[in-house]
Amino acid sequence: MTKLNELLRIETEEIQNAFSKASIEGRGTPQEIADRREGFVRSILVKYFPFPNRIAKGNIIDSYGSESPSFDIVMLNSIHPNTISKESERHSVILADGVDFVIDVKGVLMNDELTRSLDQIKKLKQIKRVYDFRMYSKPSEGRLNTLKTIPVILYAASTYKDIIDLVEKIVEYYITNNIQRNDQFDCIIINGKYAIFNQYDFCYSSGKEIDRHIGVFNYENSLEFLLKYISNLPKATPDLIEPVITRYLKFNNDLYESYEELNEKLVLAKV
Repeated sequence: MTKLNELLRIETEEIQNAFSKASIEGRGTPQEIADRREGFVRSILVKYFPFPNRIAKGNIIDSYGSESPSFDIVMLNSIHPNTISKESERHSVILADGVDFVIDVKGVLMNDELTRSLDQIKKLKQIKRVYDFRMYSKPSEGRLNTLKTIPVILYAASTYKDIIDLVEKIVEYYITNNIQRNDQFDCIIINGKYAIFNQYDFCYSSGKEIDRHIGVFNYENSLEFLLKYISNLPKATPDLIEPVITRYLKFNNDLYESYEELNEKLVLAKV
């Protein structure tokens, strides 16, 4: 284990402590508790993705006239204009073509909160980036459709006791509501425990056509996983070189588990 891996493991534990502390310091006010949780995750991201990256919060609009719900953490690419309002010190407008990815921070991801989160993600996926970079070879139609959507990650403190219950609820929601592949979540992290990939044709984690499946990493070092994952995402503008941090972080594939029966249901339902 390198110094960076160890540091990220400690900071993963600090996030869990901060989530618990937020519940006490927030005095039971849901919004205040949520703000404190979000603030800690934001502070970690600022450390590992410093300027010219910037973090915003709010709704995202695209050039086609659509607007998304509000999200906790919206990572802006360096090409995004500085739309900070002097009055509120927040971005007065967030433009889809300058957004790299979003993260929504949750306390307990289950039941109604899970349903709301999946519904919010579906709405976000209706927002489209133009993604028209003529200096690069033209991608396939499937790959281009994926690149035009904004990657989204759920970062939660806890969920159902058995992680398969979470996966089953997600699969049931997508089949029941006929949610198509490009309108689904990309990654869900349960701090200090699990990371769930939603892999599909031309997904963010592979960039190529693969078999359809949702799988789970039993990953205690959540920050290590998160930083590696988002470093590999296609940004609003293509990277000329890979982020330095990707050279120091690796996925441990021995910790991966796929659920064949549940994934077969998704395939048969054509979602």
